Amino acid sequence: MIRVLTARHLKYLPLPLLNILLKLKSKEITPILLYHAVMDQTDNNPLLSGKIHNVSPEIVYDQLSLLKRYFTILPLDELFEQVKSGRNLCGLGSITFDDGYKSVIENAIPTLSALDIPATIMIVSNLVKGGVLWRDKIRFIISKGLVEDFLGYLNKIGSMSLSKENFYIDSKNPGKFNSKQLDRMIEEYLKFSEFNLIMEKNIYLSEDMLDGITYKKVTFGNHTSNHYMLSGLTKEEQYQEIVDCETYLQSLNKETVKVLSIPFGGPDSYNYETISIAKKIGYRGVLLSDGKVNKGSEVSRLGMLKLDRFMPENDTKRYILTLLS
Repeated sequence: MIRVLTARHLKYLPLPLLNILLKLKSKEITPILLYHAVMDQTDNNPLLSGKIHNVSPEIVYDQLSLLKRYFTILPLDELFEQVKSGRNLCGLGSITFDDGYKSVIENAIPTLSALDIPATIMIVSNLVKGGVLWRDKIRFIISKGLVEDFLGYLNKIGSMSLSKENFYIDSKNPGKFNSKQLDRMIEEYLKFSEFNLIMEKNIYLSEDMLDGITYKKVTFGNHTSNHYMLSGLTKEEQYQEIVDCETYLQSLNKETVKVLSIPFGGPDSYNYETISIAKKIGYRGVLLSDGKVNKGSEVSRLGMLKLDRFMPENDTKRYILTLLS
C-alpha cells in the first residue's frame, strides 16, 4: 500500500493514518536521526537565524516518542555491531546530535531520560575547549555586511577567490578551497581589520557541561577537531582533524563510540583518505548526513561500514513523511 501512495498523496493523509503506515514501514527501514540545536527559537540571534538546523524541544519529544513506538532504538555502537555481524537492521533506529550545542544538554537529554532511550553526541573538540566554529566566523562576516571587504582582502593578498553572491555556499566547496586555510585567512582578516569577533560561544557545550552529564545512556563520538570540510584538506590535515578529536574523547571520563561523524556528511565531504584514516585508528564505521533513511548498509572499498542519517524538520508530520518516503 505504501509503495502505491506517492509523497504527493501522503502529505494529505491525517496523522492517525500516517502513524499506521509508519508502523508498517518500520519493518523495512533503519532510520538514524541527526539533530543539531534543540532551541525554542533562533530568531533573536543573527548568527543563527535560518542558518543552523534547529528543532524545538516539544517537536523533538514528539519525534523521539514516535521513533520509540515503532522502532527498537539502539546505542550507535551497538547498531554498527549489528551491521558487522550481518544481522537484519530493519526495525532498528538510532539518534545522534552533531556539533555539541548546549541546548542538547538543556532540552534534549531530559527528553531522552524521560523516554529512557540512548543517543550519541558527536562533538567538535575545539569547540568544547572554547574555540569558535569557522562557519560561525563566516556567518559573522555576513551578518556584519563585511563580505565584499573580506573578498577584497583575499584578492589583495593573492589568496583564494570566492564570489559575493554565493559566498556562504562556496565557502564550504572543497573543490574551491581548503577550509583550514580559509579559517586562517578569516582570523588574519579580522585581526588586521581590527574587528572584534563577538561570537555566541555559549551556544556550545563546555568541558564543565560535559562533566556534568549524568544520564548513562548518552555516549560521545568524533565529529573532528574543527569541523573542516575533510575532502578539501591534505591527508596529513585530515589525520590531525580526526585523531586530535579522538585523543580528546579518550581524555574524557565518558563512554565513547568508535564511529566518525563526517562534517557536512555529503558525498563530496570525504574521500578515500578519510575512510582510510578512520579504519587505521580502529573505527567501526562512518556516519553520513545525506538526508537518506537507511534500507541497508553500505561498505566502502576499504571495508568500512557507512550509514546515512537524515535531519528531521521542525514539523512532526514532515518527519513522518520523510520516514515513509
